[in-house]
Order: sequence, then C-alpha cells, then structure tokens
Amino acid sequence: MTSTTPTHVDTSIPEIWAKDSLRKVKVDGFWGRFVGGPGAPIVQKAELLNNPGDQIHIQVTDSLAGAGQTGDTAAVVGNEENLATTEIKAAPLLYRHGVRVYQRADKKSILDLRTESRFRLEEWMKDKIDAVRFEKFAATSLPAPLGSETYTPNIYVVGGGADVDAVAVTDDLTVQALQEIKLKMTLQKAKPIMVDGFPHYIYVTHPYTTFQLKQESRYESWVREARERGPQNPFFRGALAVIDGVILYEHPSVPLVTNATSVQVSKGLCFGSEFAVEALDENVSFKEDTFDYESEYGMAVNFAFQPRRALELSSTQVYATAVAV
Repeated sequence: MTSTTPTHVDTSIPEIWAKDSLRKVKVDGFWGRFVGGPGAPIVQKAELLNNPGDQIHIQVTDSLAGAGQTGDTAAVVGNEENLATTEIKAAPLLYRHGVRVYQRADKKSILDLRTESRFRLEEWMKDKIDAVRFEKFAATSLPAPLGSETYTPNIYVVGGGADVDAVAVTDDLTVQALQEIKLKMTLQKAKPIMVDGFPHYIYVTHPYTTFQLKQESRYESWVREARERGPQNPFFRGALAVIDGVILYEHPSVPLVTNATSVQVSKGLCFGSEFAVEALDENVSFKEDTFDYESEYGMAVNFAFQPRRALELSSTQVYATAVAV
C-alpha cells in the first residue's frame, strides 16, 4: 500500500517569498557622535563647500613658553615673546559608489530594488566614512596628496616600551593602565572634553582588548560601584565604562597589527577636545541616471572629505594586547 507524500505533489505546493528583504544592518557610524564645531573632538571645517579650492589651511597659534616678568619694577618692554603660528592642512578626497539595475529586474522582483539600493548605499557610506577616519587617526603620515609631512604621535604602551614590538602577550589592558593613560593625557596638557560639567577623555580600542580588561576584578568592581552618569549625553551612550574620567569605547575597526614577537596588538586611541579636524568639500548626495533607452537605471552616492589628526597634545595612541578569543 502506498500513500501520496508531499514529494509526489511538489509542483502543486505553493511557495511564498517574503516581500521584505532580510537586511544585514551594520552598526551606524561610530565617529559621528564626536563631530562638531570648535571644542568638539573632531572639528569639521566647511570652507571648501560650494567654494573653489582643493586644500584648506587651518591656522594654529603656538603656546607661549616664556617665564614672563616678576616684581614691581620689572619691565615687560624689551622682554616680549614672539607669537608663532603653525598650520594644519587638509585636502578632501572624493568617494563614490553606485548600484545598477535592469528595469525588468525591478519589474519582476517583489522587492523595491530602488529603495534597497538607496539603503545599501547609505550603509556603505557610513561604513566607508568610519573606515577612513579609523585609518587616518592611526596613521603616522599625512594623507594624500599633502606630501611628506609626518606625524610624531604621543604613544602609550601597556607594559612599557616605545612601540608595538614592545607589547608582550601578557600586556593586557587594565584599570591601572587606564589610569596611567589618563595621567599621561593630563601631563601633556591634552584638552579634555567637558561632559556634564566634568572633564573627560575618550579611549576607543578593539573588542579583543576590552575582553581582557573585563576579566580583571578591579574593572568589575569599578563598574559595579560607579554611579550612572548622564545617560542622555551622547558621550556616554554606547560606552563600556567610565574609569577615572576616561570614557571607554570598543569598536572592531580599531587597527590590529602583529608585532615582531607574533603578538596581536590593538592601536587604540585616547583623545580629548580638538584632537582631529575634518575638511568637507562635497556634502553627501545621491544621484540617479538611466541607460540604454531607460532599460537600466543606476543610483550613486558621492561625498568628499578628509579627516586627520590636529592638535597632537590632545591624543595618544595606545598599544595593548588584542589576542583573539
């Protein structure tokens, strides 16, 4: 005796396709919360928007170093100090990407391919902007096409030493290391960020590095005993913890390098106010076009910007273990 199974009537069984696509949504841009005007961690300069030019020169006055005069009869005349200036240059680069679709594909698909194209281009744009920022903020040379100027970044190596090769496999990030980073930022006169009326610095590093930190008992007790700070303030949203005035973030785009002893090291960054500038040349714009007698259409996104470090005293690169788990 045989019975009819679903296999025998497969051609008559309807199949349903969901009308909404499954979007693998990436995390929104990390650096956007730190962008603003003077006093923000990343200061945007928009003078090139809608104006001719390919570079922007940002003037910086150097701090005075003289001792000055003391006493009732000491003369300032003849003992003045020169006011020196330096400049920070930025040259925005154009970034573009696009999607192209056959009209017949759009007609046959149950998805709105135009809407999906726009969504994916926006996602790509956010990811690209963040990737460029992470790259440039960790670089030791000027971004193209500004020439041969090099950076001399402030550096802190967990466990001691002068570069990434000094990091040993046991040099994990600790609460003590975070306090030493805070001390270094204070002593180099890094400009703090005022958050809810209190000075703070921000440190972003790789999740592999923060994983090791979370295993430390001092970290657990610090987080457990710390009171909540300004939950509506954007500087605290998404932060792991606040350790001794250092707001701690993690992000997978923090650069990783393997040093001379085969230890994977994170190149994290601790920063304060005005540690970076970002020159804008073209705002984000979306364009559409048609091809082959309108049998195809395309959508593209364009934007032009250039991020770079600005006041070196306001940032420190932090090298710590980032061993995969």
